[in-house]
Amino acid sequence: MTPNVLDDWLWTAPFGEISQFERDLLARECTVIEFRRKQKLYTQGQERDAVYIVLNGFVQQVRQFGESDTVTVAVLGPGEMLGLLGVHEQSTYKLSAQAISDGIAIKIPTPVVAELLRGDSGFLKVVAEMLATHLSQAYRSITQSGYARVDQRILSALLECGSRYGVESGGRIALKIPLTRREIAEISHTTVETTIRTLSKWERAGWVQTKNRMITLQCVDCLVEQVLNRS
Repeated sequence: MTPNVLDDWLWTAPFGEISQFERDLLARECTVIEFRRKQKLYTQGQERDAVYIVLNGFVQQVRQFGESDTVTVAVLGPGEMLGLLGVHEQSTYKLSAQAISDGIAIKIPTPVVAELLRGDSGFLKVVAEMLATHLSQAYRSITQSGYARVDQRILSALLECGSRYGVESGGRIALKIPLTRREIAEISHTTVETTIRTLSKWERAGWVQTKNRMITLQCVDCLVEQVLNRS
């Protein structure tokens, strides 16, 4: 593993709190991988061989139902773990992970993860906190998909991404995640056509700006008032 990459990861929150034993084990056993946009890191149903930690770039986790129906469960970025669902079991991956940008990740072999999850380890605490966050995000997404209007789902998805991977300034939020209209539709549980119409409407109103897959919410208050607070 590249020393600089190792230092940036192992000594940065939340992993800075793990023990020296855990740090040494990870340094010996982990590998750094590069991924490209649209590349699958793993596929639902594939035998689990590792957990991944995103260093930079973004990956969407997808659940497939039947031959063609899919639901995007979450979009994860720097510092997030992939492949945690069911990690305590010797089982297959419950979701697929597909990159939505180029990036770098750390690959931790499954036996190493199993060893680190034994006992009262700092790594176990990190995993528990991340799983709790992921469950909350999935719950909000599923709940909104059942009752919220389409424009509310789209805005909620963008605000969620912005709160975790965005820069807020003067009532604006610039998302750092490069998203296509299709990817926005997938995380909002709607169609591409509806997403295009909704974003175009917001752009004409001056509330949103999009350029080269990068999105800026130009007037968050306007969007919240006109979309989320409108019955």
